[in-house]
Formats: sequence, structure tokens, C-alpha cells
Amino acid sequence: MATKDIPFILDAAKNLDERRVLVEIVKKDLSPVKSKVRRVNGGSRIGKKLITAGLVLTLGTPDPFTDIVGWPLLAVGVVADRVYSHTGIKDIYREANRLMRELPDLKNI
Repeated sequence: MATKDIPFILDAAKNLDERRVLVEIVKKDLSPVKSKVRRVNGGSRIGKKLITAGLVLTLGTPDPFTDIVGWPLLAVGVVADRVYSHTGIKDIYREANRLMRELPDLKNI
């Protein structure tokens, strides 16, 4: 390795260290926002949780008494999953784009 490359390598290392510090600062600032975005985007799917609980009670345990609770819980979970709206950020973005495309057509009506 040539000695003329040493200043270039030191400069590159300094730049990488500055970027690392910047990323750590941004990461700390984004942590409160990340949980709120995850909550809005993911949503709480109560139907999926009920289905999982029903399956665990029905298939996961050998007791016949858990079937009495498991099957109705599974059925309620399937119904709730179909009825409950899973609207998130992606859906809002998609609907806004669709509306912007259809606005010129609404002028003709």
C-alpha cells in the first residue's frame, strides 16, 4: 500500500465515523415516531388473535373441554376478521391516488 493513500483512507474513516454519529442521532429521534407508524400501519387485528387462540385451544390441547371454548372462539375470530376494517397507511395512499386519477372524470359528470 502506498503512503500517498493514507490521507485518503484517514479522510474516508473520518467521514464514516461522522455518518455513524448522524445515524445514531436520527435513530434516537425516530424511535417515538416508529411505534406510532407501526400502530397505524399494522393495526390491531382482533380477528386474527381470536383465530389463533381458538386454534391453540382446539388443536393444542388434548382435553375435550377446551374444544367447547376453542371452536366458538375460532368462529368468532373468522367473522371478526372478515367484518373488521384493516385500513392502514397503504390503503389511504392507494385511495388518494385513485381519487386523483378519477377527479378529471368527475368534472364531466
